[in-house]
Amino acid sequence: MLEASSPFPVFAWIALSIACTMAPCASGQGLFRTDSLHLDLQWQAMSDSLLPGLEIEMEAGGRIFHPSDSTRLTLLKGSRISAWAQFSGGRVQFSHSLPRFQDTVACALWCDTLGSVLLMDDDTLRFPWRSQSAGCFPAAHDHELNRILRNAMAEPFESKRLAQLQPWIAEKCLTPEQLRLCAATFDDEERKLQLLQDASCTAPSRLHELGAVFSSERYRNRFLEWIQSRR
Repeated sequence: MLEASSPFPVFAWIALSIACTMAPCASGQGLFRTDSLHLDLQWQAMSDSLLPGLEIEMEAGGRIFHPSDSTRLTLLKGSRISAWAQFSGGRVQFSHSLPRFQDTVACALWCDTLGSVLLMDDDTLRFPWRSQSAGCFPAAHDHELNRILRNAMAEPFESKRLAQLQPWIAEKCLTPEQLRLCAATFDDEERKLQLLQDASCTAPSRLHELGAVFSSERYRNRFLEWIQSRR
């Protein structure tokens, strides 16, 4: 992790400002839908030589945005926004929910020498830079995962579910939480084990936590032994 040279973080190459307001009804009567937000994305360029080669990407409403994009979206309250960033010294990825019970919310997202910062009204959330060598990166977006899981669960036979999931998982990078959801689509312990062994994880040091997805001690031990053999 890159250490800051002073207690005051140096702002990175970009900052993202987000303003969310209630979406008007299609009727045009001046009323508001209680379940929608307007999400305004505005990227602001900033110069910082301390984060060379900085890249950043944001996902909202199932769409991907980059610093050259400026757009307005209508999203459901409580929708999640996610972002990732990386430079030569580290990387960071996070996901966070928009408020469910507010009519408006102002947000800002930026990177500095300590990591990524999400400012949402009076709440400030910091996500520190992680080592470039810690697992795969970036993780698959949740909307992709939800789509493939819905399609898989439509199959009544677990063998066909596995046949759907395996090719997708082989090309993706998944968090431990995402892998837990994938494993939960199976009752068969052998298929759970096979799925997890085929996957790439953002946090290999946390793979042992997934031992809890196995109901039998036999398969749980096989999984933990497999993790040890990879070290």
